[in-house]
Amino acid sequence: MEIKTRDTVKILNSDGQEIAIGTVANINEFREPDLKYAVSIEGYSGFVFVGKNQLQKVEAI
Repeated sequence: MEIKTRDTVKILNSDGQEIAIGTVANINEFREPDLKYAVSIEGYSGFVFVGKNQLQKVEAI
């Protein structure tokens, strides 16, 4: 499943458990793979940078 800008995603920890839900704000192809996705999380200032293996797209119902 492809993750795109403005997708709602779950951020997962190393055990695969959900730790937050956010919105993909930017995808930077020039960053390291583990820091490629900038995710905005409500209640936090700034962005969280994660890799694709830490994201799970939230499907609309």
